Amino acid sequence: MKKEVELDLKVNVSLHKCKRAKRMIIQEMEGSFTDEFGRLEAYCNEVRSSNPGSDVSVELSREALEQGRRVFKRMYLCFNASKVGWRTGCRPLIGVDGTFLKGKAKGILLTAMSLDANDSLYLLAFGLVSKENGLHWTWFLQWLQRSFDLGDGETVTVMSDMQKGLGNAMSEVLPHAEHRLCARHIYANWSKCWRGNELKKKFFTCAWSSFEEEFKDNLRSLEALSKPAAQAMVTYDPHAWVRAYFTPRCKSWSVDNNMSESLNAWIDEYRFLPVIRMFDGIRVKMMAKWADSENNVRNWTADHSPKCIELFKSNRMLAVYCRVNFNGDKAFEVTERQDRHTVYLSRQMCTCRAWDLTGIPCQHAICAMYHAKIDPRTQISHYYHKDTYLASYQTKLQPVRGKQFWDTVTFLPMQPPPVTNLPGRPRKKRIRTEEAERRKKKSGYGADPIPMPVTPPTNQSQPPHAEKLSKTGKHHKCGICNQEGHNRSTCKQVNHFT
Repeated sequence: MKKEVELDLKVNVSLHKCKRAKRMIIQEMEGSFTDEFGRLEAYCNEVRSSNPGSDVSVELSREALEQGRRVFKRMYLCFNASKVGWRTGCRPLIGVDGTFLKGKAKGILLTAMSLDANDSLYLLAFGLVSKENGLHWTWFLQWLQRSFDLGDGETVTVMSDMQKGLGNAMSEVLPHAEHRLCARHIYANWSKCWRGNELKKKFFTCAWSSFEEEFKDNLRSLEALSKPAAQAMVTYDPHAWVRAYFTPRCKSWSVDNNMSESLNAWIDEYRFLPVIRMFDGIRVKMMAKWADSENNVRNWTADHSPKCIELFKSNRMLAVYCRVNFNGDKAFEVTERQDRHTVYLSRQMCTCRAWDLTGIPCQHAICAMYHAKIDPRTQISHYYHKDTYLASYQTKLQPVRGKQFWDTVTFLPMQPPPVTNLPGRPRKKRIRTEEAERRKKKSGYGADPIPMPVTPPTNQSQPPHAEKLSKTGKHHKCGICNQEGHNRSTCKQVNHFT
């Protein structure tokens, strides 16, 4: 602060004055943090009034109510525009994730998102809880079930990382839903014991296998490199992260939860703000995205989304290498180099399962369609059509009035949840995997500077690059009285003024 004031304002201030200014700013931010929790129920009532049909819930702590205090416990928010748009224009795919807040307001932001016709992020709902556990995940999934009429999950696919307690919550709230796990997170756990580029290639080759026989062949290739590694890999249920065992209900063959990572980056700037400004900033960003939906369609060159056409053109190029034979009934035998698959056009099915999983005809199906004089574009799933995309954004989010219009008389103020300060400097960046760090340094972005050679001192009791051990958790004793809780400088048995 002192250097910035000298450079920007050309004023030389003392360090004591900088510390006092910083202390005043922090106190003002803490006051804003407390005040926004006091007006949170009034803000939610305004959101409920301006966007009819939205699901908004704020719960208070029961223990605090018994003591006569109103203390925030958790909150859920789902706009009516997201509810209507998901039912009419999005695939039955929901990705759930939890991310921590970075500012004075502590807690975990639980999010639910989906994908639109162009595979872009589609935010559904979010909730604020004190910590991530099975109880809060059950509460969040119950609200999702109510908002989107999920029933017992027979028609929906849920994609997630391996969050704490989420598996038990899924089996309790949505027992018949297809629950997929992110293959990248499974690899991050698996690679702690089994490393190497070849093993990594084999792992993701197994994850990308679209039919069971292909997965077994790739698994045998992995066993040839390391049998214990293959045995450790199948301890994670392949039905949750291998394409060969996915159901075609959601028309997506994604094996990772990248949409959650995209959402975290999309709302990163708001995770530093107090609670009302955070929710309102996300709302305004959603409102702008919904409003720009019609302008985005003008850039489309076809009746289907650009991401869909990109995959379709790739499959059409591969169809050149296929040869087809028709059995005279309903089946086509398609040969692609050494592989041979069967295509059933009437059922929109191919034994490679790529058409089943994505809703976009694979190269075998395209070859069979050309033989049957059928335009392959007419067989693309309606989830990727222009009309479907517009339907998902047709219901717009409505503006919310300012705080001078909020009903702060009916809704009494509440206190923020108790904050547990952990020792050390607060962390504001997530713990990245070693693979992500290597990728970051390889790209040159954020790489550490090249260290300059340092001449080690002559009197050195340890090697120059020895790692210093942490003293966290160690019990310290005074060197004079041999008692715990203080050191030499604060020992009462010594007169420090003599």
